[in-house]
Amino acid sequence: MTQAQTAATGYEFTDAQNMTFGVLASRMKFLGILNMVFAVCIGLFAILALFSSPLTIVVSGPQVAMFIVLGLWMMNASSSFRMIVETHGQDISHLMTAMESLRKLYNLQFWLTIAVLVVFVIGFLFALSMGVFAAAAMNGEAT
Repeated sequence: MTQAQTAATGYEFTDAQNMTFGVLASRMKFLGILNMVFAVCIGLFAILALFSSPLTIVVSGPQVAMFIVLGLWMMNASSSFRMIVETHGQDISHLMTAMESLRKLYNLQFWLTIAVLVVFVIGFLFALSMGVFAAAAMNGEAT
């Protein structure tokens, strides 16, 4: 393909680069499907455990939703990476679509990590304060 033809049809990655995108697409698709399987398993567990503890749905519901969203975004990014390998002349647009899916995925992970850290710190401070109060009560110094 001449330079003029390449410019007219769009950028094309090399075969080695396409192989990298292909392997990445395969791994992401597998992990996306695995996230969906986890969502189904957790959902089934929540339904079974619902009879013994209604709070199970409160804990399991957000996990199921998170695994579904992560799985869908991984599979969406995987499709875009796969399109880089399988199509010609649209590699950059497919790459940018894949990058947008990855941005959403990592943005979700970022905020979930922040939320978990905040809950952990609050829980730690609460447990620490309860320990201090319990120790004071045991010594007869509580007010």
